[in-house]
Amino acid sequence: MANVTVGAFVANELLAPQARAAGTLAFGPVAIPTGFSHVVVMFDLRQQTTATAAFSATLSGSLDNGATWTAMGGAGLDLPAGLVLTSGHLYRSESDPLGPGVIRTFGFGHALPRTELTTRQIKGTVSCTESSTLGVTVVVW
Repeated sequence: MANVTVGAFVANELLAPQARAAGTLAFGPVAIPTGFSHVVVMFDLRQQTTATAAFSATLSGSLDNGATWTAMGGAGLDLPAGLVLTSGHLYRSESDPLGPGVIRTFGFGHALPRTELTTRQIKGTVSCTESSTLGVTVVVW
């Protein structure tokens, strides 16, 4: 999917939500427009088929159109015990410190260097321990 501008944000749905086998998937590379200084990688959990999976992700950045890559970090999410899966939606339990409610996304962000460059790109991986319905969107601002 191409970049979509919404106000001061640019979003790119890199992996549409769909059923995926356990394992690791790559996403990107995607070009980062000039002037943008932050990126958030969001994982769409709105259509889950499991309440016990563990997710992890990594992010790498390039300043030279992908000739070289630098690790930027990552994040992980172990779906905690006590979640309830109902009709493809994960819900926090009454005993959760945040209170009950639906879980729609998880993600992580990173600052981006050299906002003047037209050659910046990001790419990454997402892993899941079980078959799951998952999508990945990158948002920059």
